[in-house]
Amino acid sequence: MASPNFSEAQLQSAVNTALTIHLNKRYGYLPFAIIPSLRTEFLFGWDSGFYLPKISKGQLNQEGCNFFIQYKLSDQLTKSNASQWSYWNEPYFRFKIPHNKDDFHQWDTLKKLANDGYAVFYATNNTLSREQLIEHYQSEKLLNNTPCLDVDQVNGRHHYVTFTNTSNNFFLHSELEESKQTSLSETLEELNNQQESLREANQRLFENLKSTFRENNKASKNLSFISNLLEDNIPGYITHFYLSSFVFSYLGSILLWVSKNRLD
Repeated sequence: MASPNFSEAQLQSAVNTALTIHLNKRYGYLPFAIIPSLRTEFLFGWDSGFYLPKISKGQLNQEGCNFFIQYKLSDQLTKSNASQWSYWNEPYFRFKIPHNKDDFHQWDTLKKLANDGYAVFYATNNTLSREQLIEHYQSEKLLNNTPCLDVDQVNGRHHYVTFTNTSNNFFLHSELEESKQTSLSETLEELNNQQESLREANQRLFENLKSTFRENNKASKNLSFISNLLEDNIPGYITHFYLSSFVFSYLGSILLWVSKNRLD
């Protein structure tokens, strides 16, 4: 078994930066990566969270984010006596879901998040070389070479996930389950193809915030002002400014919304 010569933290840093650059160039907004403390990560289950304005998924009570990535390092198995060789009959990559043999706390937390309507993915490497990782990053091909597993599409608990660079699917083990393999760039494209005007996005975010802060009198008072803006058909970018300020004040994250199609 061969292991990558870079850490999971290195993969996370490179992919988060590549993701931010890609979304800014492709869709015109600059997401801010939320990276929780180890204690918070244990509670939430994810390594990195983002707010993607076109995703109509989930209440914003996870640090103001609605798109989540749990990073995993994959090793490559190259010998025919490897445990899952018979499924591929060629060298394959493999990452482990539980940190310890039967500790599925992280998985259960991520699965609940996906069941609640969030976009939740495992992301992993398809190279063992830091030099190639750097090359993919500098040529802006890293997202194309970051395989993604949609947590929502997985039914059971599994110890391992296996794949190859030429496969269109993952195998999940021990009881075999198959799930679609996509690159992170394809995943972002699918999620961002949801068409929504800035006015519609403002209204959806307002409803989420109203539900989240319904028992907070001070927050509710501030939201009532934003409600008046929505009712009075104030230009969307002005309402967006107040919503962004509210989220920054109460959730500690910055939303930078730029509507690709309209600002009305």
